[in-house]
Amino acid sequence: MSDKSITLGDKEVDLIVRLAETVDRSGLDYLSLDNGGWHLFFSKIAESAASVPASPVPIGKDAAEQPPLPETRPVTAPYVGIFKPNGDLQTGTPVVAGHVLGHVDTLDETHPVLAPEAGTIRQVLVVGQNFVEYGQPLMLLQAA
Repeated sequence: MSDKSITLGDKEVDLIVRLAETVDRSGLDYLSLDNGGWHLFFSKIAESAASVPASPVPIGKDAAEQPPLPETRPVTAPYVGIFKPNGDLQTGTPVVAGHVLGHVDTLDETHPVLAPEAGTIRQVLVVGQNFVEYGQPLMLLQAA
């Protein structure tokens, strides 16, 4: 993960809020934007995931003593093609950097999808053998 942070102005925050609202109202399941220097990912929460209660968050002086939650980031398709996830891959599976998470079959080649870092699979977004676009999020990985 990058340790870089950026400061957003009111215009940027307003744009992000409007994008999130647009995704929520649309038929899209997710929206992924990449501008080289930053990556923005919106995803709708499945109804089954929405019914799971969130972990309690400490409030007050004890909150500052809690370690920060690890970041969750999408693992994206390296090519357009058919994504074939590894059979042993499911939510909660721990992976190391470079672990083969699956493959994208194109017309003439098979390309591995590798874990960019060590962590835990938090959600598999593409199951079975489905067509994917370049850059499409395939799963969410929570950093170790």
